[in-house]
Amino acid sequence: MLYDPDEGIDTNVYDEADYAQQFDLNWTEKSIQNVRNLVKTSKMTPAEIAALVASSPTVCEECTDPIDERRRQLEPGTKYCTDCREYLDKKARLTGIKH
Repeated sequence: MLYDPDEGIDTNVYDEADYAQQFDLNWTEKSIQNVRNLVKTSKMTPAEIAALVASSPTVCEECTDPIDERRRQLEPGTKYCTDCREYLDKKARLTGIKH
């Protein structure tokens, strides 16, 4: 099956179609966010992008671990490390509360 049991879906209630739908939703949400990031930075000059990366936090607001430099370059202005961002995205999907 293509599903992530960490998504918080009750395996006793939902079937494969529900898992597939959740998988599709997760992929779509990540794709939309990637497009938004590209659109935001595509309207910026290289100097503006460099300034945004330079002013980006170097440690995660959630866990205080260092944010990988490649992540800071790919997502200028990010406040969270990859693990915390994934956790917060899952939490937002389950509770409706976004960070």
